[in-house]
This record gives sequence, structure tokens and C-alpha cells, in this order.
Amino acid sequence: PVAVLSPSRILVVDDYPVSLKLLEKLFKDEYQVTTATDGAAALAICETEPVPDLILMDVLMPGIDGLEVVRRLRQRQATSQIPVIFVTGLTDDESRIKGMALGAVDFVSKTNDPKALRARVRNFIAFVDMRRKLQLDYDAMLDAARMREDADNMTRHDLKGSLAGIVGMVQSLANDE
Repeated sequence: PVAVLSPSRILVVDDYPVSLKLLEKLFKDEYQVTTATDGAAALAICETEPVPDLILMDVLMPGIDGLEVVRRLRQRQATSQIPVIFVTGLTDDESRIKGMALGAVDFVSKTNDPKALRARVRNFIAFVDMRRKLQLDYDAMLDAARMREDADNMTRHDLKGSLAGIVGMVQSLANDE
């Protein structure tokens, strides 16, 4: 059986409702989009299975900002590999460098062309989907190996039983002379 990938999951995090709706609308036709309006909600979503395949997040948010969210995500095994693209109004190099140093994969200005953002997201999702497909194939291979081992064990067990019966009959014939 061929493993089929479910639609990729994108988490959009922004405290500004207009930006949140715009990003959700931009991606909802191709991907499964979940939204959060602050860092705490984003972290809570990332603690449930399945984790998002990609996060699009603002840097400046009240409470837990985007940089802190990324720092916390990188501390947990289950969330450490989620790619994060910062979609933000910040344009200074210091914020960009800090975000990338924490593990963000890209830093996009909110004023950029939505088509360019969609193309960037498609490129990242292509890599994410390749990894997801490899994992599905690997899991299927392990299942097939387990089934083969179980079949081998059953066959050996059945052969041993039959051979024991035959050996017993041969021994009783030899003893009877």
C-alpha cells in the first residue's frame, strides 16, 4: 500500500487580526491552517499532536513574543524541528539576525508581495512533505519487516511441530523393529 500524505499543517500566529486573516486566507485552500493570536496560544497548539509542519509568525506580540516562542520550541524534542518563518513588520538587521540565530528558517516583511510569500511557503512545505513521506515509507517498511518476522516465526513453529511428529513416528518404528 502506498502511503498518502495528509495536507500539510500551517500555524499562523499574529496578534493583528487583519494580518492573521490575510495569511489564513492566503494558505487555507492548499493547507490545513490553524491560527493563534499570541505566543502562549501558539505554544499550546504545538504541544498537541500532530504538531504543525510550518509556523508563520509575527515577531512583535504582547506577552510571549515570536523570538521567545521559537526559543521554547527549540528546547522540546517534539517541536525542535518545526520550521518557522517570521512574517513581521520589523526590518532591522538585528532582529533578523536574532531570529535566524534562534532557528527561524526565514524572515519576511509583512509588506512583501503575497505571491512571493506563497512561493516561499510552497518551497518549505515541499521539503517538509519529503521528510514526512520518508517517515511514512520508513514506518511502512518497519511494519512489513515485523509482519515478515511474525510469518517466519509461525512457519518455524509449524514446521517444528510437524517435524517432531515425524521424528516421533520414525523413532517408534525404529524401536518396534
